[in-house]
Amino acid sequence: MLGDFFFDLLNTFLHYLPLTAGAFISILLLRYPDLTIEASWNLGAICACIASAFVSSLLAPLAGILVGAACGVLTSLIFMATGRAKLLSALVSYYILEAVGFHMLGDRASEYLDHASTGFGFPENPMAGFWIYLICGLIILFVCILFLKSPSGIKIRLIGENPSAAHFFQFSLNAHFSKGLIVSNAIVGFGGGLWGCFYGHASNLQGIGLVIKAFLSLLIGDELLRAFKLTNRSVIGAALLGTAVFVVLTQGSEFLQAILSAKVDHPWYRPTDKQVVVSIFLMALIMFRRKGMIRGGTVSEW
Repeated sequence: MLGDFFFDLLNTFLHYLPLTAGAFISILLLRYPDLTIEASWNLGAICACIASAFVSSLLAPLAGILVGAACGVLTSLIFMATGRAKLLSALVSYYILEAVGFHMLGDRASEYLDHASTGFGFPENPMAGFWIYLICGLIILFVCILFLKSPSGIKIRLIGENPSAAHFFQFSLNAHFSKGLIVSNAIVGFGGGLWGCFYGHASNLQGIGLVIKAFLSLLIGDELLRAFKLTNRSVIGAALLGTAVFVVLTQGSEFLQAILSAKVDHPWYRPTDKQVVVSIFLMALIMFRRKGMIRGGTVSEW
């Protein structure tokens, strides 16, 4: 039972890593409340499920990259059209893309694959899906690191930390902001495509739950790294650490509830209480840190 629990932890971590890695660029670097990542994930999953009818389930997730990048383009255009109003552009683009998702699904609430196409085409071999997810996760991290070290990535970080620097160094704020949103949502769309082809299911009815998960994971990771004085600025490690802590808290809560259910007829603790556990952890992390330990923390900006 304990071995299965740790395997589920690792699996869940790999499933959510593309979400937090992509959101890291828009949320932590650009300081943009990117609600579009929710739509990019959903549309990536829907497109991948549809594409799997024409190509292998191993290749279908690539459709998520294209649709995610398109979502980033739309968001950046709305961002510029609204005079760089961050929250307004995020809300408008989210609702537009949500409507697109419903049109793609037609009269169906969800898109389903046949059993033979689930698990990337290996429905009876869960380890095959695990290794594919692991390889894709490593590729995503490699791409993120390369992008962040590129001239464009450095400028995007500079824009997030100090928007006026774009005028001082004479480079286009709109162009680099758009690059960040496009890359961010392309990664998230790829994650949605992987999710859809692994589970054989895609839906457009998740609300903004994924955005909240990404937000909490990134803030937790960023705060922990700063609290232990491992960095004084946002780094990709925040996505890794935050996702790991988030998964341990949520999966651990479910594991605890299963143990209580076996011993108590009506346990007061329910599986849905895991959201409360994560929220309390983040609040405690912020409230009990030593003064002056964290300089320029992202949490304070939100």
